[in-house]
Amino acid sequence: MIERICQFCGKKFKTYKSEVNRGGGKYCSQECYHKSQKGKKKKFDPEKWERAKKLISEKAKERIKRNGHPRGFLGKRHTDETKKKIGEKLKGESNPMKRPETRKKMSEIRKRNNPLKRPEVRRKISEAKKGKPPAFLMTDEGKRRQSIRTRERNLKDNPAKRPEVRRKISEKLKGRHNSPNTEFTSERLKLLWKDPNYRNKVIKNSRKIRRPTSPEVKFIEVCEKYNLPFVYTGSGKRTVVVGNRVPDFVHRDKKVVVEILGTYWHSPLVNHKLRWDRTAPVILDSYRKNGWKCILIWDYELEDEKSVVGKLKEVIVE
Repeated sequence: MIERICQFCGKKFKTYKSEVNRGGGKYCSQECYHKSQKGKKKKFDPEKWERAKKLISEKAKERIKRNGHPRGFLGKRHTDETKKKIGEKLKGESNPMKRPETRKKMSEIRKRNNPLKRPEVRRKISEAKKGKPPAFLMTDEGKRRQSIRTRERNLKDNPAKRPEVRRKISEKLKGRHNSPNTEFTSERLKLLWKDPNYRNKVIKNSRKIRRPTSPEVKFIEVCEKYNLPFVYTGSGKRTVVVGNRVPDFVHRDKKVVVEILGTYWHSPLVNHKLRWDRTAPVILDSYRKNGWKCILIWDYELEDEKSVVGKLKEVIVE
């Protein structure tokens, strides 16, 4: 480091020798430099510019002679034969990205870099959430505001909900009537839905072909590992209907239901267009009214198996 004096304020400061050799090291800070440049107009010197260009081109030529062109393949293309050879070389184990050991290394690096996948971080998050009310529960005022927002959004997005459009549609439909065959279909369907046999039949048919989601598969593995008596109801053979709902997992002897909730499909904080009948409080109330206990398990909770098993065993023991 060399000691220098600022050309603007006169303060002493230290700088590198290379900076002085390059023509710098005149000012102690950027403020002094900008203040010194105020009122000055830099004139363009064409001779100086030409000299600089020649110097740069000569240096570049020397570098290319010494190291080769940095873009040596620029403007060229591989022939079909070379493409085939490259493709054959990269097939199977010769391609490092397809080897199992490299894949393992890559997955370990990703896990290491992502803090949310570390067990200690997940444990801290679950401990911090214990004893606190869920974030998805909203006050009546919050519900009212959200309903107003959704109504405004629907008016903007859906033209059929605008008052002027509704007026036009009603004027055009005046004097028209439905045919007698289709006039009372909605009333008939309402009466049929009250019949439990018809309702169960419709729900069973709708749930016949249903594969478990990835969180549900994890929960099935947990049940098999810890010998938990919960049965998956999505196969169609063991479908259980509680009110108007078909739960994910059931323990019939204790009348306990387990619902696996995805954050996007059941949390209004993540999905602002979510219907209220899919939120956690509504699901709990619907099962409670029908005399069933409901355990809600979020998809992120399944990473910590011990906490999930503890939650389930508490209800079973009761």
